[in-house]
Amino acid sequence: MLADGRTGALLGKGAEVVAATAEGYQLAFRVAAVIAAGALGLAAVVLRTPRQNA
Repeated sequence: MLADGRTGALLGKGAEVVAATAEGYQLAFRVAAVIAAGALGLAAVVLRTPRQNA
C-alpha cells in the first residue's frame, strides 16, 4: 500500500516505471526498518531481566 502510493505518485510526475517502482519499495523498506527498530527497542525495555536485591 505504501509502495504503491509512492510509485503511483512518481509515475504521475513523469518518472520512469523502473525508477518509480524502486523508489516505492525503498520507502516501504525504510518504514519497515524504523518499525522493526522501534519494536526491538521496546522489547529490550519490556523484556529485560528484573534486578535482584542484594
